[in-house]
Amino acid sequence: MKVGDLVKLSARGKKLQRHNWLAKKDPIGIVVKVDTWYSIYVQWTDYARHYSKDMSYFRHDLKYAK
Repeated sequence: MKVGDLVKLSARGKKLQRHNWLAKKDPIGIVVKVDTWYSIYVQWTDYARHYSKDMSYFRHDLKYAK
């Protein structure tokens, strides 16, 4: 994944307790920063004011939005 890609939580990401607050709405997000394979930062559409450094995800927790 690269900066600018549209993403959603994958099935695995939805099952995790860590993403429970996000899985309820299943929003689309945009990748804003990629540090390494496992540090992907996402800005979610429904949570524009809540972006922080804590919003990093593993690659397998995300999928490309269709």
